[in-house]
Amino acid sequence: MIEIIKLGWRIFKSNFWSLPEPYKITFAITYLCNSRCKICNIWRRKPKNELTTNEIKRMFQNINPSWVNLTGGEPFLRRDIFDIAKIIRDNTD
Repeated sequence: MIEIIKLGWRIFKSNFWSLPEPYKITFAITYLCNSRCKICNIWRRKPKNELTTNEIKRMFQNINPSWVNLTGGEPFLRRDIFDIAKIIRDNTD
């Protein structure tokens, strides 16, 4: 319950002041996609320069969001998706 109150407070504050770090991050971990949706063209993008797990770890060691949304193309096409999720879990509150 306390975590929900903390998140709510961070969201409320973000509407009035600049926070020292984001409370929410939408992180596109890949542009790979095995679908060809008519409403989305992300599958046309070629993945390049995707962050390594070490780079992702460094990123999350320097920021502390309360909420992380993993997206992409299709995040589960990354072979290291579980490593990425563990890194995020271990380096955020």
